[in-house]
Amino acid sequence: TIYLGTKYMRNRPAYSLKNVLLLYNFSITMLSLYMLVELISSVWSAGYRLQCQGLQEAGEADIRVAKVLWWYYFSKLIEFLDTIFIVLRKKNNQISFLHVYHHASM
Repeated sequence: TIYLGTKYMRNRPAYSLKNVLLLYNFSITMLSLYMLVELISSVWSAGYRLQCQGLQEAGEADIRVAKVLWWYYFSKLIEFLDTIFIVLRKKNNQISFLHVYHHASM
């Protein structure tokens, strides 16, 4: 993405993505807030403890936790757009080792 995007943008002007970035950041924030509230609510109603849980059949709260985890992993795919937006805005100095490592490891 970085290599091909930079090559594609070489002779093109940088895109102004202010409104897109506002919507993107708001959406990611709302998704993160939803995941936090749903996870806390599910964990609380299931009576989870800090130590290991006993073996039991999955209840409704356990299914809710699994759904939140699915949304978490899906959000990591969505957050890959960060890199695409950086390339389209020609802000390549923001693509650091830490940025690449963070998005590759999450």
